[in-house]
Amino acid sequence: MTQSQNKKLKVYSASAGSGKTFTLAKEYLTICLAGNPDAYKNILAVTFTNKAANEMKVKILRFIKGFVESDDSSDICQMKSDILMLLGVDEATLVSRAKTLYQNLLHNYSDMAVCTIDSFVQRISRSFAKELDLPNQYSIILDNDDLIEEILKRISDNINDNNKFLKDVLTNFALNNISEELSWNLKKILGDFINNILSEDGTVYNQGLDNIKDVNYLQVYDELNNKIEIQKKSVKDLISNIEHVENELHVSDSDYKGNKTRGLPLIKAKMQKLVNNVLTPGIEKMLNQGDCFNAKSKLSDSEKEQIISAYLANINDYYNILSKLIVLKSLKRNYYLYILRSQILLQINNFIEESQQVHISEFNKRISHILGDYSVPFIYEKIGERYSNYFIDEFQDTSVLQWHNFLPLIANSLSNGNMNLIVGDAKQSIYRFRGGEAEQIIELPQIYKKQENSFFNECETLFVDNVDNITLENNFRSYKNIIEFNNRFFEFAKSYLDVKDQKVYNDVKQKATNSKGDGLVCVKLFHYNEDTNKDEYHYYVKNEIVKQIRQLHDDGASYKDITILVRSNSEGIEIADFLIEQGIEVMSSESLLLQSSDKVQLIISALRYYLDGNNAVNKHTLEYYLSVNCPENHTVIPSKELKIIFNQAYSLYDTCIHLCRLFKFNILEDVFLQYFMNMVFEWQNGHSVGVSQFLEFWDKKNSKLSVQIDGELDCVNIMTIHKSKGLEFKIVFYPFADTALRSSHGLTKSEQWVKLNNNDSDINYFDSFILKMNKDELSHTEFENYYNEEKRKTMLDILNIMYVAMTRAKEMLFIYSNDKKASSEESNNNLFTDFFDNINSISGNKFDISSFNNDMESAYCIGYKIEKESEIDDNLLVRLSNYFDNQTDKKAKDDGIRILELGDDKPLPKTLDWSDNLKINPDPMMLWEKDNSFSPTEWGVFVHEILSKIKTVDDASDALRSYVTEGSIDENQADKLLETFKKVASVPCLRDAYTKDAIVRNEVEVFFEDSILRLDRYVETSNGAFIIDYKTGKPEKSYHDKLRKYMRALRDINDNQDIKAYLVYLGDEINVEEVMTEN
Repeated sequence: MTQSQNKKLKVYSASAGSGKTFTLAKEYLTICLAGNPDAYKNILAVTFTNKAANEMKVKILRFIKGFVESDDSSDICQMKSDILMLLGVDEATLVSRAKTLYQNLLHNYSDMAVCTIDSFVQRISRSFAKELDLPNQYSIILDNDDLIEEILKRISDNINDNNKFLKDVLTNFALNNISEELSWNLKKILGDFINNILSEDGTVYNQGLDNIKDVNYLQVYDELNNKIEIQKKSVKDLISNIEHVENELHVSDSDYKGNKTRGLPLIKAKMQKLVNNVLTPGIEKMLNQGDCFNAKSKLSDSEKEQIISAYLANINDYYNILSKLIVLKSLKRNYYLYILRSQILLQINNFIEESQQVHISEFNKRISHILGDYSVPFIYEKIGERYSNYFIDEFQDTSVLQWHNFLPLIANSLSNGNMNLIVGDAKQSIYRFRGGEAEQIIELPQIYKKQENSFFNECETLFVDNVDNITLENNFRSYKNIIEFNNRFFEFAKSYLDVKDQKVYNDVKQKATNSKGDGLVCVKLFHYNEDTNKDEYHYYVKNEIVKQIRQLHDDGASYKDITILVRSNSEGIEIADFLIEQGIEVMSSESLLLQSSDKVQLIISALRYYLDGNNAVNKHTLEYYLSVNCPENHTVIPSKELKIIFNQAYSLYDTCIHLCRLFKFNILEDVFLQYFMNMVFEWQNGHSVGVSQFLEFWDKKNSKLSVQIDGELDCVNIMTIHKSKGLEFKIVFYPFADTALRSSHGLTKSEQWVKLNNNDSDINYFDSFILKMNKDELSHTEFENYYNEEKRKTMLDILNIMYVAMTRAKEMLFIYSNDKKASSEESNNNLFTDFFDNINSISGNKFDISSFNNDMESAYCIGYKIEKESEIDDNLLVRLSNYFDNQTDKKAKDDGIRILELGDDKPLPKTLDWSDNLKINPDPMMLWEKDNSFSPTEWGVFVHEILSKIKTVDDASDALRSYVTEGSIDENQADKLLETFKKVASVPCLRDAYTKDAIVRNEVEVFFEDSILRLDRYVETSNGAFIIDYKTGKPEKSYHDKLRKYMRALRDINDNQDIKAYLVYLGDEINVEEVMTEN
């Protein structure tokens, strides 16, 4: 056994497209196929998204099935070869083990522990709810805004309930902000602070203030003010010290070079104003050279030295005072928020207890708290008994707290000699604003931000002794020219980073393995001068994108093959607007928002009119949407009909159903109405309030409520770079690419918590404060390093975002930027112009680059030869039609629809009307009618939902009772549903399926032929096994085909056991069809 094989902590550095999922699957299968058929039950693999987790599961099962069936696909053959070599067994043994493993996984699919890290944390939390002080049954809140609004409401209610302390604090807070000319919008300020508290480290600071009621909190505030005044007086004393020396030596302003406006006396003037940059470059040069006095000055050399020493000594003391003032002023600025911290935490805990709802941020914090001294507590001892091996994917996106919470598990596993695996890429760390830190994977096997105690030290020693660092060097995604360009570009660009961060890109060079083609990279740089404005530059880029898309489309590319990656939502809106105006179909989130539907807006307008029909805006809005949707049926507002509906409807959902009937809307033919009605139904079940509260909810959420679609539309995709991570696209456009690693977009984190140091021991009650990253305020103080550190990390964030954008392309990459130089502060650099100026001096073979330059732009192409300047515009891709005709794989990989996330405060772009283009299966809907008759789709919802909870007809009554209790259905409707179930159970061929002796599995998931099948009801009886699948509506041949697939799947699992299958059509009459296997 080699030394590497003795290492039990494998750390994979997986650059973009390097086959990370293949590697994870190989490590997983190596353990599972080593001889223990149940080994998969002891592996926990966590990743960042549900999509990634599902992809990993599907690939693992596909490989196992491929081994069993001798699939000759290249990746399956490669996987088999690798595992045979690793395990040292013959092929027959591997196939036998794979067959056993495959059957085990199919029968026990839920035991395959591949999930997101959040879902694993929630599993722990539910298992140990009591120990974590959580409700036994709770729901999870994902949206910060929902919790913030609830806490603000509870604070308001407490004021109204005469909570004197809270009322006094808020009153004084408002008065203070007004007197200090600060924002008096307390709701927003409190909301931002609550958001801060919800962060992983937001609750651990200033706990000494929780007992502030024991003293007069205004007295503490006055003490802060007094300390600030003392420091200001100290500055005056420093100025007096300098003037004392000057007076003793009879120095006047005329003795100084530059006099008092540009010489040393300017320092005193700046001190008086408490500014940071008291040392201008000119004065600093004078002091360094000792050349501070006029030639006519009669001061001796010793006197000059005495004066300079006085200035330097007092400048140093001045910056110490400024540091102290930063602390005091920061504490004063947020003092009332710190005081309210305990009240906010109290309201959060009360909300959890009363509503049985828990914000997602609570879980990691509570687990971390219960770990105490980080010895392995009972929680992890119990978990450790089940899992022996831990795989962590996307490690660079794992937060510090999540990683620290995992340490006991991995340390325990390593101590028992088990293999563990970490996969990540610091170059793709772009979620630092969520807590992900690139340093975590950079510093491995050292533990980033470790606590100084024995447990952390023991973990780190284990990691150092067991780590096996492995770099995945091959790129299986992109074509050769794209890989080579990115290798060269990022090898060059890393030199602009801080030396500490350059090692992140040490593994950036990849080897090309894709033999399908060379690929194309085209970079266009718009000439930027002092007369150029942003709008002109953006218009040029947008116009170039349109020209290129049209050329690609004319030459055979589908619109859906093209993805435009943008840095920000505003850029995405701008480009979407422009493309749509030019007649290019674009998929954006706005085209799928519920509020983009005129029919939905008509229903909302009717609800608003019901609340306040005298409001002119409500009236005119309703008239407008009536004219759009019902020009023939309604020329005026149907006030009488609306009044009847609102007076007689017994619920909000019922009201909306009747409004649809009034306006002659067919819900089943309009996907926007389907999703709207589902949303209304779900909201109504969770709230006992009426129309007014629903409209408040709608106004807050309408920019986020959208239709979800399956399949692809032939349109250009626009998405943010952050959303593109982990995806790949045939053709990528990257507009407005960054030209320099500067913080023009702002720092990633504009503020952070800072602990007080020993110099602040005279400040009582506080242990930390929120430091704002303001360069001017922090320069020359002890806190300047915090700003510089954040700036350094932000530069890495920017380059990482560029890396993610430029590594998504498989076949073609188009980049649009400019040649504007950065400011002198960043050494006057431009990443792209500097790169192309030095391209052939960069290590490696010379690039075959075509380029040209004119008055408008410079262009560089890798993968296509420009014979003359005009070709860049007129005929750049003249041979693309042949290129697309020769592609063997014309069908793009289905990654799902990619849409742009747009902010609430952005204007809606002009989007195409997709209501006629979307091909979406209707989502079953509750369509209650006054005579209690049901539509076929109504049965779909309740039959499938209720049958998942019952095994015999006797169970149906209890299941239906819960729906009656919560108000979803009434007694008559429940009776009719129960009657239907009894009819089903009385059919002779189905009777055995509902007896107490039957072994019943409802809503069973089965993996078959690279997909997950869900069976309504699988039954094993003494008379054999059979499947029941419930349907509503008219019979269709496709139902038979689908059920035959179910039968093949179950026979595959059960060694060709004979299985009968039935389709049960539910309506006023019960019709049963037996599905026969094909001969």
